Amino acid sequence: MHNSKTLIILTRGFPYGSGEAFLETELFFLSQNYGKILIFAQTDHIYSEFNSDEMREVPKNVSVEKINTYKKPTPLKILKNLLLTNFLISEITHLDIHIIFNKKVIRTAFQYYFKAVHNYNFIKRKINKNRNNLFYSYWSFEEPLTMIMLKNKFKGVCFARAHGGDVYEQLQENNYLPFRKIYLKKLDKIFTVSEKGQKHITKHNYFINKVAVSKLGTLPGVFNLDKTENVLKIISIGALYNIKRIDLLINSISLINSIPIRWIHFGTGPDKQEIHTLAKNKLNKVNINYNFEGFINNNDLRSFLNNNYFDVSLNTSSSEGIAVSIMETMSFGIPCIATAVGGTPEIVNNENGYLLTENPTPKEVAEKIMQYFWLPTEQKQNKRIHAYQTWNEKHNAEKNYNFFIKEINSLKFKSVKTE
Repeated sequence: MHNSKTLIILTRGFPYGSGEAFLETELFFLSQNYGKILIFAQTDHIYSEFNSDEMREVPKNVSVEKINTYKKPTPLKILKNLLLTNFLISEITHLDIHIIFNKKVIRTAFQYYFKAVHNYNFIKRKINKNRNNLFYSYWSFEEPLTMIMLKNKFKGVCFARAHGGDVYEQLQENNYLPFRKIYLKKLDKIFTVSEKGQKHITKHNYFINKVAVSKLGTLPGVFNLDKTENVLKIISIGALYNIKRIDLLINSISLINSIPIRWIHFGTGPDKQEIHTLAKNKLNKVNINYNFEGFINNNDLRSFLNNNYFDVSLNTSSSEGIAVSIMETMSFGIPCIATAVGGTPEIVNNENGYLLTENPTPKEVAEKIMQYFWLPTEQKQNKRIHAYQTWNEKHNAEKNYNFFIKEINSLKFKSVKTE
């Protein structure tokens, strides 16, 4: 039975472009529970994977609006808003003394605020004020501020997810993420995708009861123990930009001379040309066969994994919430070798793969790849079994998203004092 409330989701670009692929599965479960879902997609993200006119298929009860392009405000508009809004005043006056005079910090706060206002002005014209609205920010950059503004105007509850870059200040310029305290005070709930994220947000003991863990999930795959080729087949999935450190992966594989390797990577991004050139220079070896497959949608990826055996997946990111690509491959029983960043240690361990340090050398990564290759068959199969069990216990989509929906529906409708 569908819920009578309207769920309003603000995304970075989904369902346009290739970004936020992990929202596809969640949206399926949300659409089973809510009769009406409105998605508002931003269209001017810095990464091209989010910017496209091509729209992915969504459930029938989901409507999509593309937010018009954001334009920087004029100096007069900046002055007017600074004088009239408590949001900016509160943020700036509560900054730590060592950054309050940093022009880049103040500029970032202004950018967040005016982008949030832009989104708010667009969305408010599309909403039925007589319905009970659930305002859902899929990220915790500037998006929750938009949702708080909407809740100020319309009846409803507002909540946000927090992943990786929107959790850890040290990943941002000047170690600064604006409006954190306002989000904790005004949002009804913040759902982190990892336990580490929850601990980080609540480290100062602010509004601890408002921050909960709600992990992402994937659908079950075909679990296969039968290997037929004497080749180490490696898969990696991720956008081609610096945070994913595909260059580290390439440099690691290039050090291996003693075993035959077949590596396939899915994903594209702004560093595509640079990464392809590096691979061409480093992996031109008789024992290595590799291919960059580019973007693949979630359904095609799952079909590919159903029909192809892989020994191991690799994730060398410098930052993660918890990588959905790891969940996806583990649902097929594929062990993972991954860096211990973000929430990755909550899913990868030495039973279901190998957990690297946060910043391993290419040699360290290569050693773990070779270590896996030379394991006895029984130990490899045990890692595959544990990989699948980890997925089922921690990242089974049906379990996790039904829990998330239950948490959403438990939030109380109450008014927020207008700023």
